[in-house]
Amino acid sequence: SVCLSVSCVRRILGFRMAPPVVGRRVNLTAIKNITGAKLLETYFVKDGNTCFYGKCHYCKPAEAACAERDVMEGSVTIWLPSWYQLKVWRHPYQRTYVKGRKARWEKDPNYCINLLDPSLGYYHGLLDIMDTAVYDFLMWNADRHHYETYSESKKHGRLLHIDNGKSFRTPDYDELSILEPIRQCCRLRNSTWTKLQQLQGGSSTSKG
Repeated sequence: SVCLSVSCVRRILGFRMAPPVVGRRVNLTAIKNITGAKLLETYFVKDGNTCFYGKCHYCKPAEAACAERDVMEGSVTIWLPSWYQLKVWRHPYQRTYVKGRKARWEKDPNYCINLLDPSLGYYHGLLDIMDTAVYDFLMWNADRHHYETYSESKKHGRLLHIDNGKSFRTPDYDELSILEPIRQCCRLRNSTWTKLQQLQGGSSTSKG
């Protein structure tokens, strides 16, 4: 699944910024008794296969996920306890999602200057945003519109990579705009730069 592939990329880069993920084969019928009522409402059978489409803004029957009969291969994520509240931030390099309308960062080459203002909250997490740009570029994820942090205060906590569902869509095309935060801000952790140098040429170890 996408989540499992994303987890592999994260481990290669050394980014400990998301819950652990493992691959599993799950019998959808066998877990009905522990499935949430809202999700269960989206279950249906198509051509003898159990399917579901979930509950979200974009979820719809036409794009349902279907098992082979009752068994589906997917991923299981170790989640945080329900009492642990996360803070949601709007990504400063979010796209408009409106055809023909560009976001401010797409029009203003000096946009990053605004992010260096500590009063806006992004300053303390700026290097995490740069790491995320590298992460998303390697996975072709141009859909990073929001993100979460551990922090419940006004100070920016460590950024979490949770929503990666639209990754690995176009393997033969590089979406360079994903790297725009790095180009405009000209910042990157030394550890991230070192890791990319090590990975250059397809190797995960240093040469020499």
